[in-house]
Amino acid sequence: MLAFSYIGMRNRLHLAALHFNENANRPQAMTNSGTSRYQISFPKYKKGGYIVKEVKEDCTYKYVEELIAALEEMVKEPEPVDREIPPPLCSQFQRPDKLNAVQAHKSRFARKVQETCVVTILVRKFQRIEYAASKANQISWI
Repeated sequence: MLAFSYIGMRNRLHLAALHFNENANRPQAMTNSGTSRYQISFPKYKKGGYIVKEVKEDCTYKYVEELIAALEEMVKEPEPVDREIPPPLCSQFQRPDKLNAVQAHKSRFARKVQETCVVTILVRKFQRIEYAASKANQISWI
């Protein structure tokens, strides 16, 4: 299993938020003649139909320059960084005894199979009664 560190995942999340905040309200792109740009998309769910979409301007990455400047400043004047890493979620729960868990699993599914069989038998019997009644136009509970 591949696992990423908490700090690495948090930093990726912050980068994604910075990118989204900078590019969320991009203006619509314009052609050389000054008209708004559009594109036509043919999604499968339209079954041959189309959708007209606005073409946005390219993404900007100005936040990267600010991050690099902040990094250079941190290298010049290092400060202690408080890295509070929460404990893993699995540490909050107690592990069940394996034998008890297996027995509970087996008993639960064994009961379910029996109930399903009984319900299936009753449903089929009721369907036969309905079929016979539709043929004779009257219900008999035999």
